[in-house]
Amino acid sequence: MYYEFEIEGRLPSLNEYINACRKHYQQGATFKRRLEERVCLDIYKARTLGYLPVKPVECPVRAHFTFCEKNYKRDIDNVSALARKVILDALVQTGVLIDDSPKYVVGLVDNFCIGKDEKIIVQLEEQNPQKALTDNK
Repeated sequence: MYYEFEIEGRLPSLNEYINACRKHYQQGATFKRRLEERVCLDIYKARTLGYLPVKPVECPVRAHFTFCEKNYKRDIDNVSALARKVILDALVQTGVLIDDSPKYVVGLVDNFCIGKDEKIIVQLEEQNPQKALTDNK
């Protein structure tokens, strides 16, 4: 089974999060919480439209992220690092995934594209539990 949804716009980079944490520890926590809330809204919207399951995905998944940016000004590692963390945490918080541990998320794949629309496309690809165990060895 395969699930796909979009997050409109772009998420802040890891550098922006680090700068918020340096100002004050609570500011970093607030920064991350607000990002998760924003992503949760997109997840609820995708669920309403039928793109995501209502019940938690019980088998392992491989998560594919496509980061669409307007230009190449941001480093790809800064773009993806915080976004993956926030998106996976939001998927757990909304009940799409049971957990984001290696038992349930067996791989992460990043892709990058340049276009007029800034968005993040998230694809969750269910893995055969036996195949997932042998792929990680």
